[in-house]
Amino acid sequence: MKKINIIFIIFFLLSIRVLGQVGINTSSPESTLDIRAKNHTGSTPGAVTAQDGVLVPRVNSLSINGSINGQLVYLIGDAGGFSKGFHYWNGITWTSLDATNDAWTNDNANTMIKLSTKSDGSTVRDTNTDFIATDDGRIGMGTSNPKVTVQIEGKVTTPSVADGFTTPRLTRAQLSAKDASYGSDQNGTLVFVTILDGTAVNKVSNVTSVGLYFYDAPNSKWYNITSSSSSVVENFKIITGTYTPTSPYVVQPDDYILILRYNIASTGGNSTANISNTNPYLNNTANLLLPDPTTCPGRIIQFINDSDKLGVTTSEDVFTNYAMHSASVDTNSYNSKSSSANYAVQAGSNYSQWKIISDGTRWISLQVIII
Repeated sequence: MKKINIIFIIFFLLSIRVLGQVGINTSSPESTLDIRAKNHTGSTPGAVTAQDGVLVPRVNSLSINGSINGQLVYLIGDAGGFSKGFHYWNGITWTSLDATNDAWTNDNANTMIKLSTKSDGSTVRDTNTDFIATDDGRIGMGTSNPKVTVQIEGKVTTPSVADGFTTPRLTRAQLSAKDASYGSDQNGTLVFVTILDGTAVNKVSNVTSVGLYFYDAPNSKWYNITSSSSSVVENFKIITGTYTPTSPYVVQPDDYILILRYNIASTGGNSTANISNTNPYLNNTANLLLPDPTTCPGRIIQFINDSDKLGVTTSEDVFTNYAMHSASVDTNSYNSKSSSANYAVQAGSNYSQWKIISDGTRWISLQVIII
């Protein structure tokens, strides 16, 4: 019996050296290593049995690096940030074998990752249904070549698909309840207010109509995004001042045209007003507080005088940083800089108008209509 076993082993080893193939449960291996199941008959595989399969090394930790690419082990339980399952050594780290369908594809040539298939993991995605993320941080939806941080292309030729972008929709009360959640990190956040329930207080004090609002962190307020068409601004505000105002009106981000009106008539002489880098004036007291010009370059604000008390003064006030001067100080003051690097506005009567624009450094006069 021992002689027979020795002869079998000799022939087995000779077959390995001659053919370079090993067969288990088969005398005709078809590859370097051919392992047949117990119920494999001829060329036809049979049903699996409880003893079929290959057992790779089983471990309870992957804390030691592998030594060669392709090493395969089975982690018997979650350990050290690794999940239970098969892992192979890729030359740098142990990597799990993911058995799920993965639609994401690495596109090294175009420096992006992209969804290449539908949810079934095999069907190619339709045209204009791209979803990609570039290496430099751009996101494209409906396009494979986003030109900005986030670019969304609609299916314009498909009438049955509703294109667009929907912001979070809340009632005023729901938005008010989130006051503490909005700070400097949420500056510029958009929401759509659907119902005017609750009270217009604190951060929602300006939420007085249904519509789209943005959060202005420096002022801790929500402001409505006003729409305009063909340079016609829809939002007008009438500012009624007292003869001796005690505090300035703060110009809001959605203020474009302001009608200035006294509610107490002057009893002697004309009142005065002055446009500065920071404040227009009425009665030598700050009545309007403009936003910082460095925060809104290119913004235009128009003022309309709705009384006969608006003029110009050369006096400065504690509210201003760079007071403007009257026309008597500078020649052609609408077009030339004054000693304070600003522009002057001449005296005007009822319904005189002026426009100012921020050049990113200061407020300057853009247009003056003296009546």
